Amino acid sequence: MAKILSKCKVGNKLIVKFDEKIQFNPGNTIDVIIDNDRRTFSIASTPWESFIMIATKIRNSPFKQKLLILKEGDEVKIEGPYQDEFVIKDSPKHVFITKGIGITPVRSMVLYLLKNSQDAAIYYQPDDDGVILFKEDLNSAMKIEQLDNKIFKENQDAMFYISGEPEFTKEATKIAVDNGIKPGKILVEPFSGY
Repeated sequence: MAKILSKCKVGNKLIVKFDEKIQFNPGNTIDVIIDNDRRTFSIASTPWESFIMIATKIRNSPFKQKLLILKEGDEVKIEGPYQDEFVIKDSPKHVFITKGIGITPVRSMVLYLLKNSQDAAIYYQPDDDGVILFKEDLNSAMKIEQLDNKIFKENQDAMFYISGEPEFTKEATKIAVDNGIKPGKILVEPFSGY
Protein backbone atom coordinates (compact mmCIF):
# COMPACT_ATOMS: atom_id res chain seq x y z
CA MET A 1 0.00 0.00 0.00
CA ALA A 2 1.18 3.51 -0.83
CA LYS A 3 0.62 6.35 1.60
CA ILE A 4 -0.40 9.80 0.36
CA LEU A 5 2.41 12.21 1.25
CA SER A 6 0.73 15.34 -0.10
CA LYS A 7 -2.08 16.65 -2.27
CA CYS A 8 -2.13 20.01 -4.00
CA LYS A 9 -5.09 21.43 -5.91
CA VAL A 10 -4.15 23.89 -8.66
CA GLY A 11 -7.16 25.23 -10.54
CA ASN A 12 -9.09 22.19 -11.76
CA LYS A 13 -6.07 19.91 -11.41
CA LEU A 14 -4.80 17.78 -8.54
CA ILE A 15 -1.18 16.78 -7.86
CA VAL A 16 -0.71 13.77 -5.55
CA LYS A 17 2.56 12.43 -4.12
CA PHE A 18 2.80 8.88 -2.73
CA ASP A 19 5.52 7.44 -0.48
CA GLU A 20 6.07 4.63 -2.99
CA LYS A 21 9.46 4.10 -4.65
CA ILE A 22 9.46 1.97 -7.79
CA GLN A 23 11.84 1.57 -10.71
CA PHE A 24 10.41 3.00 -13.92
CA ASN A 25 11.31 4.72 -17.15
CA PRO A 26 10.26 8.34 -17.69
CA GLY A 27 6.95 8.19 -19.58
CA ASN A 28 5.69 5.03 -17.80
CA THR A 29 2.32 4.77 -16.08
CA ILE A 30 0.99 3.27 -12.85
CA ASP A 31 -2.43 2.06 -11.82
CA VAL A 32 -3.93 3.60 -8.69
CA ILE A 33 -6.54 1.40 -6.99
CA ILE A 34 -9.13 2.76 -4.55
CA ASP A 35 -11.83 0.35 -3.30
CA ASN A 36 -11.15 -2.10 -6.17
CA ASP A 37 -11.61 0.75 -8.68
CA ARG A 38 -8.51 1.04 -10.88
CA ARG A 39 -7.32 3.96 -13.03
CA THR A 40 -4.13 4.54 -15.01
CA PHE A 41 -1.99 7.64 -14.46
CA SER A 42 1.22 8.89 -16.03
CA ILE A 43 4.12 9.21 -13.61
CA ALA A 44 5.19 12.86 -13.21
CA SER A 45 8.08 12.22 -10.80
CA THR A 46 11.60 11.37 -11.94
CA PRO A 47 13.34 8.05 -11.24
CA TRP A 48 15.67 9.75 -8.71
CA GLU A 49 12.94 11.41 -6.61
CA SER A 50 11.94 9.56 -3.43
CA PHE A 51 8.21 9.54 -4.19
CA ILE A 52 5.76 8.78 -7.00
CA MET A 53 3.82 11.80 -8.24
CA ILE A 54 0.75 11.93 -10.46
CA ALA A 55 -1.41 14.80 -11.68
CA THR A 56 -5.00 14.65 -12.87
CA LYS A 57 -7.83 16.84 -14.01
CA ILE A 58 -10.58 16.91 -11.39
CA ARG A 59 -13.77 15.50 -12.85
CA ASN A 60 -17.08 14.37 -11.41
CA SER A 61 -16.35 10.67 -11.91
CA PRO A 62 -16.71 8.49 -8.79
CA PHE A 63 -12.99 7.60 -8.89
CA LYS A 64 -11.78 11.21 -9.11
CA GLN A 65 -14.14 12.20 -6.30
CA LYS A 66 -12.73 9.42 -4.07
CA LEU A 67 -9.18 10.58 -4.86
CA LEU A 68 -10.16 14.15 -4.04
CA ILE A 69 -11.46 13.33 -0.54
CA LEU A 70 -8.51 11.16 0.50
CA LYS A 71 -6.20 12.85 3.02
CA GLU A 72 -2.46 12.84 3.69
CA GLY A 73 -1.62 9.54 5.37
CA ASP A 74 -4.47 7.62 3.67
CA GLU A 75 -3.37 4.59 1.68
CA VAL A 76 -4.12 3.35 -1.83
CA LYS A 77 -2.78 0.45 -3.82
CA ILE A 78 -0.35 1.20 -6.65
CA GLU A 79 0.62 -1.28 -9.37
CA GLY A 80 3.10 -0.87 -12.18
CA PRO A 81 5.01 0.58 -13.86
CA TYR A 82 3.34 -0.10 -17.20
CA GLN A 83 3.63 0.96 -20.82
CA ASP A 84 6.75 1.37 -22.82
CA GLU A 85 5.37 3.17 -25.89
CA PHE A 86 5.53 6.78 -24.70
CA VAL A 87 9.14 6.77 -23.53
CA ILE A 88 12.33 8.53 -24.61
CA LYS A 89 13.76 7.33 -27.92
CA ASP A 90 17.26 7.90 -29.33
CA SER A 91 17.36 11.24 -31.12
CA PRO A 92 19.66 14.29 -31.30
CA LYS A 93 16.69 16.48 -30.33
CA HIS A 94 13.47 15.91 -28.37
CA VAL A 95 10.40 18.13 -28.87
CA PHE A 96 7.39 17.82 -26.57
CA ILE A 97 4.07 19.22 -27.73
CA THR A 98 1.54 19.18 -24.95
CA LYS A 99 -1.60 20.79 -23.65
CA GLY A 100 -3.09 20.94 -20.17
CA ILE A 101 -2.78 17.73 -18.16
CA GLY A 102 -0.63 16.22 -20.95
CA ILE A 103 2.34 17.85 -19.19
CA THR A 104 2.30 15.05 -16.57
CA PRO A 105 4.64 12.47 -18.24
CA VAL A 106 6.58 15.31 -19.89
CA ARG A 107 7.87 16.52 -16.51
CA SER A 108 9.60 13.20 -15.87
CA MET A 109 10.89 12.82 -19.43
CA VAL A 110 12.27 16.34 -19.86
CA LEU A 111 13.94 16.50 -16.44
CA TYR A 112 15.60 13.15 -17.25
CA LEU A 113 16.84 14.44 -20.63
CA LEU A 114 18.13 17.70 -19.16
CA LYS A 115 19.93 15.85 -16.35
CA ASN A 116 21.63 13.76 -19.03
CA SER A 117 22.61 16.85 -21.07
CA GLN A 118 20.26 16.10 -23.96
CA ASP A 119 18.38 18.65 -26.05
CA ALA A 120 14.71 18.99 -25.04
CA ALA A 121 12.08 21.64 -25.75
CA ILE A 122 8.45 21.83 -24.63
CA TYR A 123 5.80 23.68 -26.61
CA TYR A 124 2.99 24.00 -24.10
CA GLN A 125 -0.57 25.18 -24.44
CA PRO A 126 -2.44 25.71 -21.15
CA ASP A 127 -6.09 24.64 -20.80
CA ASP A 128 -8.73 27.38 -20.70
CA ASP A 129 -8.12 27.81 -16.95
CA GLY A 130 -4.57 29.05 -17.68
CA VAL A 131 -2.97 26.70 -15.11
CA ILE A 132 0.57 25.60 -16.01
CA LEU A 133 1.55 22.59 -13.93
CA PHE A 134 5.25 22.07 -13.11
CA LYS A 135 6.23 25.43 -14.63
CA GLU A 136 8.96 26.00 -12.00
CA ASP A 137 10.54 22.60 -12.75
CA LEU A 138 10.41 22.93 -16.53
CA ASN A 139 10.89 26.66 -17.06
CA SER A 140 14.23 26.37 -18.85
CA ALA A 141 12.77 24.08 -21.54
CA MET A 142 9.21 25.43 -21.77
CA LYS A 143 7.76 27.73 -24.41
CA ILE A 144 4.11 28.76 -23.98
CA GLU A 145 2.88 28.66 -27.58
CA GLN A 146 -0.16 27.82 -29.66
CA LEU A 147 0.18 24.81 -31.91
CA ASP A 148 1.35 25.75 -35.41
CA ASN A 149 3.34 24.60 -38.47
CA LYS A 150 6.47 26.52 -37.42
CA ILE A 151 7.19 24.12 -34.53
CA PHE A 152 7.49 21.19 -36.93
CA LYS A 153 9.27 23.08 -39.72
CA GLU A 154 11.98 24.30 -37.32
CA ASN A 155 12.54 20.86 -35.76
CA GLN A 156 12.59 18.44 -38.70
CA ASP A 157 15.40 16.33 -37.16
CA ALA A 158 13.64 15.90 -33.78
CA MET A 159 11.69 13.11 -32.15
CA PHE A 160 8.21 14.47 -31.32
CA TYR A 161 6.25 13.53 -28.19
CA ILE A 162 2.62 14.68 -28.31
CA SER A 163 0.46 14.43 -25.18
CA GLY A 164 -2.85 15.82 -24.01
CA GLU A 165 -6.54 15.12 -24.44
CA PRO A 166 -7.45 13.07 -27.56
CA GLU A 167 -8.75 16.02 -29.63
CA PHE A 168 -5.49 17.91 -29.12
CA THR A 169 -3.25 14.91 -29.87
CA LYS A 170 -5.14 14.17 -33.12
CA GLU A 171 -4.83 17.79 -34.26
CA ALA A 172 -1.12 18.00 -33.35
CA THR A 173 -0.34 14.68 -35.07
CA LYS A 174 -2.11 15.82 -38.25
CA ILE A 175 -0.13 19.09 -38.29
CA ALA A 176 3.11 17.14 -37.75
CA VAL A 177 2.40 14.75 -40.65
CA ASP A 178 1.23 17.64 -42.89
CA ASN A 179 4.63 19.25 -42.25
CA GLY A 180 6.62 16.21 -43.34
CA ILE A 181 7.29 14.53 -39.98
CA LYS A 182 7.43 10.77 -40.52
CA PRO A 183 5.12 8.64 -38.31
CA GLY A 184 8.18 6.87 -36.79
CA LYS A 185 9.31 10.23 -35.38
CA ILE A 186 6.04 10.86 -33.53
CA LEU A 187 4.95 9.33 -30.20
CA VAL A 188 1.44 10.10 -28.96
CA GLU A 189 -0.10 9.83 -25.49
CA PRO A 190 -3.83 10.71 -25.52
CA PHE A 191 -5.32 11.41 -22.10
CA SER A 192 -8.91 10.17 -22.21
CA GLY A 193 -9.69 11.05 -18.58
CA TYR A 194 -12.36 9.41 -16.41
